[in-house]
Amino acid sequence: MTMQQPAKLFLFVLLWMPLISCGKPAGEQAEYSTHSGPFHVPVSGKITVDPALDDTGDYSGIGLLIRTERTSPDTLFHAVTSKEGVFDGMAHFPRQDRYLLELFRNNRRLGDTTLVAGPGDTLRIEGQLPRFAGNARIVSRENDAMRTLVRIERHYNRIAQIAQMGGLPQDTIPVLLDNWSDIYWEVFENYPGTVAGVLAAGESLRLLENVHDRKLMQRLRENMHDEPIQRLAASTGFVTILREEGLDPALHWLDSLEARSTDSDIRIRIAMNRIEVLYDSARTARARDYLARFKEEIGRFRPDQIEATAEWVESMEYDITHLAAGQILPSFQAEFFDTVLGEGEPVYRTLSLDDLKGSPALIEVVRLADRNYQMNYNQLRILYQAYRKEGVRFITLPVETSPVVVRAFYEDRGQDWPVARAGAFAGSTLEEQWNTRQLPVRFLIDAEGRIIRKLYGSNMTDLLAELSRIIGEPQSE
Repeated sequence: MTMQQPAKLFLFVLLWMPLISCGKPAGEQAEYSTHSGPFHVPVSGKITVDPALDDTGDYSGIGLLIRTERTSPDTLFHAVTSKEGVFDGMAHFPRQDRYLLELFRNNRRLGDTTLVAGPGDTLRIEGQLPRFAGNARIVSRENDAMRTLVRIERHYNRIAQIAQMGGLPQDTIPVLLDNWSDIYWEVFENYPGTVAGVLAAGESLRLLENVHDRKLMQRLRENMHDEPIQRLAASTGFVTILREEGLDPALHWLDSLEARSTDSDIRIRIAMNRIEVLYDSARTARARDYLARFKEEIGRFRPDQIEATAEWVESMEYDITHLAAGQILPSFQAEFFDTVLGEGEPVYRTLSLDDLKGSPALIEVVRLADRNYQMNYNQLRILYQAYRKEGVRFITLPVETSPVVVRAFYEDRGQDWPVARAGAFAGSTLEEQWNTRQLPVRFLIDAEGRIIRKLYGSNMTDLLAELSRIIGEPQSE
């Protein structure tokens, strides 16, 4: 690999990375929310039935439910249509977020869709059964903004597909990223205070990372009065300064954000970021000290903040104690297969931590059904092909227990490195030993099996930077 190739690879991976999801794991406060408290929204609309199925003109008895998207959902709105299909009422939402709308009639679920609710908005819902999902018309400021964002995302993905097929010269990609960043930023400016606006701002900044860092920081500094931008400053801005200037200036950035913010949620996020980066950068003693201070502060948190941070505190404490940089990764042994071979059964071989010693390695624990992992898989293969020449090994441990599911994933997408037998991870103690609270989890280890870094989530930018660091290559030209 030449000295310029990592930068070109980064630009390609950045362009083709999937856009941020509008959803969050159940129970988490939405990072894109601009309003954390409860609010009421008037809801009205009309639901009809295709005359080909029901020509009576009687649309009564169609029930509408708006729920939270959780395993045990809370019902936030319920109404039943009149003979004309008309309904109205008041919905009570716990926070600005995305919600599930379901339609029922005679105890049968007939359709569903998602909607976005925000304070000060009104919701107008219109649609026709049976083709309600995908064709419903939901009119509100929040949902109008989301439609705009989805339309832009669709166009962006077309350009990204052209780039993936080699249809764009490499030297045009920085300009392309800059232009698309401006397009996303316009959504933020045109729809202030909306979920889509905050998502668009985050995407705009992501496209500037490593390409136009000065412009990224300028946008953050000029909009620091906006609370969602303060959240992005605590994440994206912090990471940018950390990469460009080092740890101490990045920590100073967090200190300045903490001093100016009156939002307790943002201050908590800043404190968590500080602890995480100290852990990531092998400042284990300092991370432990700040975590102890954080635990002392918990008594002053709101009940919802205590609930939201409890698991993180427990997990962080375990990572600092048992999985810090420089420690030997807790050992494993499992059966792996190298390739899916047509109709025959995979050929398995046993691999352990000792078998990986002698070269750096990436070990990932993943859920193959995860949509983000599926979308990132092509980029992961690009990274593997680039860094295997430098001696970096990859292995994957799926959490799935069905051999059919695991095999189907790799038959559809291809396989380049060893994958653990279905059920191997589930049948082990690695979930506790490796503290896999959030998937995917990736460990980068050195040639002696010592942890270089533990990575949570689907951030391919972080992964690329760490792989480049392992082999001592610059991360930009």
